[in-house]
Amino acid sequence: MIWLRYNWEEGDAAFQRAIDLNPSYAEARQFYSHYLTLVGRAEEGSEQMRLALELDPLNPFVQGLYGVQLCMIDDLQGCIRVIEDVMASTPGFGFGYNTLVWAYHWLGEKDKAIAALAKEFRVSWNFPEGALAVETAYAEGDYDGAFLAAAEALEKRSKTIHVEPLAIGGCYDYAGEAEKALDWIELGYQIRGPVVPYLGVMTKSPKRRSNPRFIKLLRDIKLDYWADKYSQSGK
Repeated sequence: MIWLRYNWEEGDAAFQRAIDLNPSYAEARQFYSHYLTLVGRAEEGSEQMRLALELDPLNPFVQGLYGVQLCMIDDLQGCIRVIEDVMASTPGFGFGYNTLVWAYHWLGEKDKAIAALAKEFRVSWNFPEGALAVETAYAEGDYDGAFLAAAEALEKRSKTIHVEPLAIGGCYDYAGEAEKALDWIELGYQIRGPVVPYLGVMTKSPKRRSNPRFIKLLRDIKLDYWADKYSQSGK
């Protein structure tokens, strides 16, 4: 209802109903936390995540989504700490590498961003050739080129198996290829990709925020809170 159809008001009522029926259901609270933050109610969202952690503190998935929540409220160092801790305590748990890439990139930690990206290719996507392409480009001193290599490798791979379009778009965005990034982001919207609802809150690039194509896309997703914010601020 929410992640695929963007029926935000109906989704709010459904989450509240689920919590009323079972207040101890941590999963409902953790996703409600993200829902609230996606629509611009971050303080309420953080409170729901706090309750989810109280209910199921040892669940690595709850911890992983807590890390994402911290990213969404711009606590990037906290996000990194949580994600790295859960990965260290849960061997083989691949969830979270993309969040680390995002956090390290915006903190300007280039070495760590590339290391996390390479691990995402190897662990989450089982794509060692892509990881090698990223590492080779970065070894040549080209940070933007490493993300461009990632985007091109994923784009080529998408011709034979499914690759989340926003993963490709994100790599093009980090590489500075704004229009190509939006091409893939718009494709993600067309196929109702699961990460599409996060586009408002997780976009930090001033160029993307001010792009009319992106503002229109946010309105198509019915994320008017973010469309209005970026239109008014120009950043």
